[in-house]
Amino acid sequence: MQARRITTVAAVVLFVAGGALAQAQGNYILPPRTVEDILAVLDQYKPDPAAAQKTREAIDRQPPATTNQNEVALFYHERAGVAGGIGLVSKQIADFQLYPMRVR
Repeated sequence: MQARRITTVAAVVLFVAGGALAQAQGNYILPPRTVEDILAVLDQYKPDPAAAQKTREAIDRQPPATTNQNEVALFYHERAGVAGGIGLVSKQIADFQLYPMRVR
C-alpha cells in the first residue's frame, strides 16, 4: 500500500511540474506544490470497503464445475482482469495460463 501511495505521489508531482512548465511559457509561473499539499489531496480519497470485499471475493472464486470451455474461458478471463486491476500480476498470469486456448 505504501509503495502504491509513493507511486501516486510521484505521478502527481510530475503532473504538477508539467503544469508549471506550461504556465512558464505564458510568463506566469505557478508556485510549486508542496508534499503536504499533495498528501492532503490524496487523503481525500478513501478506500471503499464494499468494493474491496467484492474484489477479494472475485479473486477467491473457484472455476465453474462445467465442461463448457466458453464458460471456463470467460471465468479465467474475468478473474485475471480483476487480479491485474489490483496489481496481482502473478495471479493474473497464472489465470491466463489456465485459460483454455481452443475456445470458439
